[in-house]
Amino acid sequence: MIFFVIGVLVFLIIIVFRKYKSIYSVIITIAIITGITSSVLIWGLTKLSGQSEIQFFYAGIGKSEFYHLIAAWYGMDLLCAVTIIKRYREYKKINSIPRDDRPLS
Repeated sequence: MIFFVIGVLVFLIIIVFRKYKSIYSVIITIAIITGITSSVLIWGLTKLSGQSEIQFFYAGIGKSEFYHLIAAWYGMDLLCAVTIIKRYREYKKINSIPRDDRPLS
């Protein structure tokens, strides 16, 4: 389970810092981010349906702690989405300058 969490964190770091050239890639990336979180939420809800706690990170987590964890995870998804949109807008702004007005590098 820890390998999965580390993998998700590395994945989030990679997708936040990549270039987004089209709005479609931005939308698909944000959908994937929220899809991963939603799948963990659905997994947790199915595990919690018959039990009072689930094993998560090698520790027992109750319902309220799980809900707080998922809320924080959605908050981080929102932060990632804002960063991705900001990077996309910066990319479009830089690349919308006409070729004649670009500074020489």
